[in-house]
Amino acid sequence: MLSGAVGARDGTVDLALTAHFPGASVLHAEAGLERLSRPQIGVAGLQARFRPSVVSIDIEGAEAAVIPALDLAPLRRLVVEFHPGLTGAAVMSDLLRRILDAGLVHDRAPEGHVHAFGRPGP
Repeated sequence: MLSGAVGARDGTVDLALTAHFPGASVLHAEAGLERLSRPQIGVAGLQARFRPSVVSIDIEGAEAAVIPALDLAPLRRLVVEFHPGLTGAAVMSDLLRRILDAGLVHDRAPEGHVHAFGRPGP
């Protein structure tokens, strides 16, 4: 079992705890929020260890760092919840372009900021 936050590289990350815990994020900068230091596990190492073909990402804005570090080539499915309120619309657009350029396509209409991608073909 692994315990930590997935990030672009191994290290340590400070997670800002909000009143709504699932909304906790490394990107919240508001003063007065409680912070929890956790190990950060690099996505490339996780991908090499487990070799997933399906990845689901809902990491409260950290997708801006994780998706560029993720090898998209072996994935047959990818589901991402984007957080443009934390990362900005331009970052979301860049991440979408990166995913589409890797040959993944929207395989259903986005629901809010949740996008599902798959590989075309059999």
